Amino acid sequence: MMRYANARAEAMRDESVSADAHRDSPALQRIYDALDAAPSAIVDRPVALDRELTAATFGLRRRREDRIYADVPLTALVGLFHRTWAPDATTWRSLLDGLHGRGWGSETQAYFESEIGDSHFPAPAAAYPLILRAYGGAVVCVNGMHRFVAGVCWLAAQQGVEAQMRKVELQVYDVKRAAVTVMVEAQGRGETVYAAFNANCETVS
Repeated sequence: MMRYANARAEAMRDESVSADAHRDSPALQRIYDALDAAPSAIVDRPVALDRELTAATFGLRRRREDRIYADVPLTALVGLFHRTWAPDATTWRSLLDGLHGRGWGSETQAYFESEIGDSHFPAPAAAYPLILRAYGGAVVCVNGMHRFVAGVCWLAAQQGVEAQMRKVELQVYDVKRAAVTVMVEAQGRGETVYAAFNANCETVS
C-alpha cells in the first residue's frame, strides 16, 4: 500500500512539473499532451547533431543542386544543427521536453499543418523561415530548431508515420551515388561499414 502511495505521489509530482514547465505556452502543452497518440516509430527515433553525421551527409555531397519547396516525410528527418536547449536529448520526444514555447499561441498548430514555405513562425523570438537541408534522402534542420522539433511531434501525433512537413524550404545536395551504393551493398552482405571524413570534409570508408 505504501509503495502504491509513493508511486502515485511521484506521478502527481511529474504531472505538476510538466504543467509548470508549459504554463506559459498552452500551444506547447497541447503538443506535449498529444504525444500519447504519436507513433513511437517517429518520436522515439534517434536524432543526431549534424556534425555527427558529416561522413554520411556533407562528406558525400557532390554539389548543391537547388533550393526548392517540398513535402518532407518525417521518416526522412535525421538531424539538427544544434540542440543547445536539451544537450543530452537524443529523440524527438526528449527534445520536446526541453522547449519552453514562450509566446506560442493558438496559431502554432495551424502553422505546422500548413504549407510552410517562407511563412514567419508566429512567436516573438522566431527569426527567418524554417530551413531544411537534404543530402540524398537524409534531411537535417538548418534553421528553426525549436519549432522543427515541436512540429515533428505534433504532426506525428496527428497524422502518424505517414506525416509530412508541407512545402518546406529545402536546400538539396546531390550525393556520390557510387560511394553510397558500395556502402549499402556491404551492409547488405552483413559487413560493418566504417566511414570518416578527411581534412576536406570528404567521406572515406
